[in-house]
Amino acid sequence: MYIERLKRDFTVLDKNNFISHAGIYGYSKLLKKEIQQNTLEAIRLSVENDIPFECDIRGTKDNIPVLSHDDDITLKNGEKIKISKLNYEDILKIAGSEAPEPLEDALKINSGRVPCIIDAKEAKFFLYSQYRKNLANMLNHYAKMGEVALQSFNPAFMLVMRGHLKGVLTLQLVCRAQTVLSVFKAPKRAANIYEKMVSFVCFIARTDAINMENHDDKSWKFSTRAFHSDEFYNTVEEIMNTLNRGSDKIQYLLVKMVNELTKKPVLAFTVEKDEDFKCIEGNLISNYIADFNYLGVEGYIEKIKNLKI
Repeated sequence: MYIERLKRDFTVLDKNNFISHAGIYGYSKLLKKEIQQNTLEAIRLSVENDIPFECDIRGTKDNIPVLSHDDDITLKNGEKIKISKLNYEDILKIAGSEAPEPLEDALKINSGRVPCIIDAKEAKFFLYSQYRKNLANMLNHYAKMGEVALQSFNPAFMLVMRGHLKGVLTLQLVCRAQTVLSVFKAPKRAANIYEKMVSFVCFIARTDAINMENHDDKSWKFSTRAFHSDEFYNTVEEIMNTLNRGSDKIQYLLVKMVNELTKKPVLAFTVEKDEDFKCIEGNLISNYIADFNYLGVEGYIEKIKNLKI
């Protein structure tokens, strides 16, 4: 079902690999200033400390991939700009030093030193999209010198992109169960629909691996405790029978289904607590995108380095 496209191994799929989320950011005691996420400065700190990084990108009106999680940006003076509605030169004129920086510059800083994951927030997946072409050409060129992965929540975008990427790892982002529960009232119905929906999404995208978005909610905390049981498969049925929250059941079904369907690694996304960094039995999750910005820059770096040891 899944096409093997990779010609070489990727260390981003190694067991116990820890990846910085949007670079290393937070308050730096040494630099005496706040480092912003998704900036060249945040990425440089990750690279210089030998820590793989993930970063978010958006496309400008003239199809230039830039580092930003959101399309809308509010400047310090209160002025708001929309990245997708402006050419990059115009963004520079309006935002100055607050303008989002080009992805190309981030890749130049890295130059193959550490693996990196690019999270495309855009939904531009049309066949002749210039943005798609620019991004594919940029990543294909970079893949000759270093390990790079592309991920998105949009399976259609990943379907189109994977056909134009060479040596670039592809990841399908999957949302957490809580998102689906907000739509459906009946947990059993929600679980069945969500399981089928995710299967369909993953089948469409046919990526090399799955990146499962997990946030610090009650459902995820309970699920990780269940997954970390020494008798995982023997206790799952008992655990599920005693659960009151349908989201926990969906969380289990999702991870188990994705793992069985793809036989590929699943990456845990944006985890912050120590208990989230235990390896799930059977290598179900082999990588972690870690966010410790609340510890400050130096604490963030020290935490990840200790986890890598």
